Amino acid sequence: MALPVTLFAMISSMALAGTAVLATVDAQHGATRDDSSKRAIAAADAGANVARARQTRYAFILNESNPCLRVNAEGKLEKSGAEVVGGQQWCPAIQGTVGDASYVYRVSPVGLACGENELCVVSSGTAGELTRRIEVVDGRIVSDTPID
Repeated sequence: MALPVTLFAMISSMALAGTAVLATVDAQHGATRDDSSKRAIAAADAGANVARARQTRYAFILNESNPCLRVNAEGKLEKSGAEVVGGQQWCPAIQGTVGDASYVYRVSPVGLACGENELCVVSSGTAGELTRRIEVVDGRIVSDTPID
């Protein structure tokens, strides 16, 4: 009689311990996803800041025929034309990294209004397997979208 009771007690304690381990693993997975999400939004924000700084710095060389900046084969910025994306004109996408995350941004061409605004920036940041996208209009973040 003691053997079945002992076995039952052992199996019960193992099941409880296994449940605790699974709960801990799930919590750690959620924390890792949250960390990646925060790093992705930070990378997107960094990309938007780089875009705005470059547009401000190089605006004097941009004109109607070359309203954009792009990165050439040597990795240097140069003037370029706009391209049509989704029915609207945007400058070519520019990629970069910050820490262990990356970003890709596009800006509205110089001289073309972006709705009622002077400058629009769409930047996507990727950390791990998570991507977040922000849209910045005249220095204000107007949308923050997770892309899964």
